[in-house]
Amino acid sequence: MNNKAFYDITSGLYLVTAESEAKKSGCIINTFTQVSSNPKSIIISINKENYTTDLIKQKMSFHVSVLSKNTTMDFIRVFGFASGRDVSKFDGIEFDVDANKNPIIKEFSVADFTCEVKSIQDVKTHLLVIAEVIDASKNSDDEVLTYSYYQKYLKGSTPKNAVSYQEEKAGYTCEICGYTYEGEELPENFVCPVCGAPITMMKKNN
Repeated sequence: MNNKAFYDITSGLYLVTAESEAKKSGCIINTFTQVSSNPKSIIISINKENYTTDLIKQKMSFHVSVLSKNTTMDFIRVFGFASGRDVSKFDGIEFDVDANKNPIIKEFSVADFTCEVKSIQDVKTHLLVIAEVIDASKNSDDEVLTYSYYQKYLKGSTPKNAVSYQEEKAGYTCEICGYTYEGEELPENFVCPVCGAPITMMKKNN
């Protein structure tokens, strides 16, 4: 099986946020789509181990923002590679709240959706969450950030909790975020381009 085929499945990058008992978190996913028109319903796939997943199951609601091509790698590092169990992701970030008090970050958002969970299905590493959209807004006409663009042009790596994560390639892999450098030797003073980890955190792949 050629696992790279999965990278050609058309998808965007989306920010999912949730709040429960005054605890907030958010993570970036690449599986979000509309599944019915009446009622307006969507589905997301989210890793079981994500802290955001815990909050969604507690609150049974969440918010989704469609990210634009203008999204910075710094923003992606915070919400794509850090854990809400370890860091407060919303420090220094301006946000509003939706009708269910879930955080809304308008920066880099093309559109956003207020969602209430209707059912959850376990698919081993991930949960499929079906939700009804109770509100939606269009924020800009910017182009959306696709997973393909992220891979090809931003040279982004895939978090281990993402549905599209594949086994490590030959070269060196960052032990913090999973970024893979393909090559026999790392350049001097190498710094991970995704999470900023030093060369000491790069592990040679077998």
